[in-house]
Amino acid sequence: MAFASRVRHEEAQPPPRCVRIKYILDITSFECSDNLATMHPFYHDVHQAFLAATKRSSEDVAFFGPLNALLSQHFPVGSGFIVVPRPVPIHCEDEQFVFTLEFDVQYHGKTVLVVLVKPAGTLQYSTCRRDADKQIRARFGNIYQECPVADLHGLVFFGSKVAYYKINRDSGVWQPPRPMRADPNKIDLHPPESWWADDILQDFEAERLLERFGLILRSCRETDEA
Repeated sequence: MAFASRVRHEEAQPPPRCVRIKYILDITSFECSDNLATMHPFYHDVHQAFLAATKRSSEDVAFFGPLNALLSQHFPVGSGFIVVPRPVPIHCEDEQFVFTLEFDVQYHGKTVLVVLVKPAGTLQYSTCRRDADKQIRARFGNIYQECPVADLHGLVFFGSKVAYYKINRDSGVWQPPRPMRADPNKIDLHPPESWWADDILQDFEAERLLERFGLILRSCRETDEA
């Protein structure tokens, strides 16, 4: 009776709460590693760093570390990739130049992904979205024809919210298109806030970002095989 009671107790235990489980191969079996299990698609430390950064919504610098870690994890040195931080001057209202960072992911020395980071608290301002849009398009315009794969990709972050960009190397076609009015005598439209609907702190949106990373990785490998 005692044995049967113990069996019923063990069977009643709920399964471990882990969505994205990694396994360690043993000689005779697979085991779930508690250290590698995570509730979010990002590694635990990276996810926690992003959560901590969101508490500093007025600073872009808060996200430099988490993004650098995320990019370096998925585009590792030793596989042809390197993550290159680039200081970029910004013209401020006091007419002084300060600097922010862009991140270039390069494959064999050629840029395949450009990442911009803006303070989370400025997404609500249309002029800030306009400036970010102009910044990444200007950066793309200088380098897209040298991209080793068909599409040069871009990410523009306002905190943990991200908009996806790309330009085709051969056709020069943008995604998303420039937000322009039909009447050239009127000021151009500003990028809508809906472009930044994806929040990478959410599981589904984080998976979408990792899928974009996977697309870039596959495109780069295909160039080696061609």
